[in-house]
Amino acid sequence: MSIHHPSFRKTACLTMCVGWMLHFTSFSQCLNNMATRSYDTVLTGIGYGNYQVQFPKWSLDDGLLASVKINARVSAHYKFTMKNRDVTPSTYSLWVGREDLISSVAMNHDYDNITEQKIGVFPMDAGAEVSEGPFLFLDNYVNTDSISDNTAPFLGPGNVSFSYSPATYSTLHTNNNSSYYYSAAVQDTVVFSLTYLYCRSGGVLATDLTHFSARLQGPATIQVAWSVAGEQKDRQYQVQRSRDGQHFTTIGIVPAAGSDGAPATGGPADYTYNDLLPGEGTGKWYYRLLITEAGDSSYSTIKEVTVRGNTEGRGLTVYPSPADDFIEVTVDPGLGSGAGWRIELIAPDGRSIQNGNYLSSNNIHIDFKHRLPAGVYFVQAMDLRGDQRYIQRFVKR
Repeated sequence: MSIHHPSFRKTACLTMCVGWMLHFTSFSQCLNNMATRSYDTVLTGIGYGNYQVQFPKWSLDDGLLASVKINARVSAHYKFTMKNRDVTPSTYSLWVGREDLISSVAMNHDYDNITEQKIGVFPMDAGAEVSEGPFLFLDNYVNTDSISDNTAPFLGPGNVSFSYSPATYSTLHTNNNSSYYYSAAVQDTVVFSLTYLYCRSGGVLATDLTHFSARLQGPATIQVAWSVAGEQKDRQYQVQRSRDGQHFTTIGIVPAAGSDGAPATGGPADYTYNDLLPGEGTGKWYYRLLITEAGDSSYSTIKEVTVRGNTEGRGLTVYPSPADDFIEVTVDPGLGSGAGWRIELIAPDGRSIQNGNYLSSNNIHIDFKHRLPAGVYFVQAMDLRGDQRYIQRFVKR
């Protein structure tokens, strides 16, 4: 196993500005001033292990940090030897799977993804042996997680640390419970990277807004949610909506209040605002907060939400419903680009409960990783290339 020191690279300006906390800095000013800065390290190993990786934190002197993307790009070679040790012929079916777990105190939740591939079916006479490989099991398979709601843990001096734990495993089935000998070996190479997306226009972060999000809660309902560390009683939050990300209209005003509904006293507070979209509500929508107090104004993040026309349930089947400990998700094979699907379970309040990437199957079994209270939940299936997104409800018993 070898670990190389992180390398540094800069890429050219991007052409979108989504998700920035700006203070007196307009969206159009940031539009042509976006850039990324990436750090990466190359990890080589035997298909499993635990790696500790560090990258520099983001300095506010370098620009306005908008979001953080974490990637683990995996290439893995696999070889195996299998022998039928029974006295009768038997047929063996082989699957190989890979779990990639990324955790850090800077992340809101761990990233945990499992992908499996069927290698083949092997009819074997008694005492027969077969060996194959090394062959490419995963070819630049990308595990990725983005953080835009709370980038504060990535700011300041020093480093941010990650724990990366991959595990490659084999599953072998026989048609008659025959005995067998099996051995396997894996060689993998992982490019683990951290990318900062930032605005170079010199804006200042909103000082006490600790969370801001806009999520599709239903086919035509967007839930806007935010949290603050402290506020004054004369503060107001104007929830603003836009079609183009530049021209915003105020759709609701929320006065500052404590958790019990009393006027704010400077403590932390959480807010939600549900927006029922006009008309069919399809297309891209942008949201931000205009925060006013004591004659001052500042803006929150800009969040983008894409709503597709009448996609709830179309081409996406979820069962059983009501569900107990798991669900089966079936995606119409005619949908998507063939790149695979990212499946996300969403709570009624818009929180992401669980997610994972699935490459080679449109029939997906999902065990609940946490005990879910009874109620209505949503399954979101997103094409890994970002071309299509589908939503379906299910009931947890």
